[in-house]
Amino acid sequence: MAVIAEPGEPLSRDEPVAVAAGHGHRPGYFAYVPPVTGDSPIPVVVCVHGISREPRAIVEHFLDDARARGIALLAPCFEPPRYDDYQRLGRRGRGERADLALDGVVDHAERFFSTEFDRRFLFGFSGGAQFVHRYVMAHPDRIFAAVLVAAGWYTFPRRRRGYPHGLRIGGAISGVEMNPRCFLQVPQRVLVGSRDTERDAGLRKTARVDRQQGMDRVTRAREWVADMRRVAERIGCAPRVDLELLPGAGHDFADTIEAGLVSSVFEFFDEHR
Repeated sequence: MAVIAEPGEPLSRDEPVAVAAGHGHRPGYFAYVPPVTGDSPIPVVVCVHGISREPRAIVEHFLDDARARGIALLAPCFEPPRYDDYQRLGRRGRGERADLALDGVVDHAERFFSTEFDRRFLFGFSGGAQFVHRYVMAHPDRIFAAVLVAAGWYTFPRRRRGYPHGLRIGGAISGVEMNPRCFLQVPQRVLVGSRDTERDAGLRKTARVDRQQGMDRVTRAREWVADMRRVAERIGCAPRVDLELLPGAGHDFADTIEAGLVSSVFEFFDEHR
């Protein structure tokens, strides 16, 4: 995989590349952009890593399916300490705004690869799944569909609960309002390993989260999907959030790949292209 800092020699459109972090607030990222004919825009899947920070591995596992479909892949790397709060989008005083950084990566990639992305899909694993569902809540107009895998905990669609437990933002994220009538329109699939029930070191284990959401990732996924569907029905929206268990998988990215993660992700995105 070539490491490129700035445009120079013509880029190959056959293999992924690593793009170094730029000036200002843009993080580095891994990218695959397929060959295009003329000026036709293409869809893009933006992939968000967990706390182990392995964006390259996601791109490599997704590459064959993306290449077969003519879909671009972008995977930013939210490095600490700059993005310590990336799972919660970057609250005031806790880190840089990861949602704005992701937008900056997409904008940069369009210029860098001289292409246009017409449909944006989101994928996130573990801590990245936390980012993804909160990004959808904050910016539903920018996303066609999203897949979140094995989030440790969730923001529930409750207006009276303070963020990130609920939707009452206050001054946590400037310029953001989370409106269920908007974000419940975005199709989302929640994937979690059927054996992802360990209370490991990466799981948030506060009394408040345990009481509200359950004791493990499987229970928390079920509770969140059920609550999202209840709220959708209450306000007159067709529920567009579903849950799928990955058989035999625990909380390990390699396990989820073996359990059929990639095919489930791309089949879901195919439904919404």
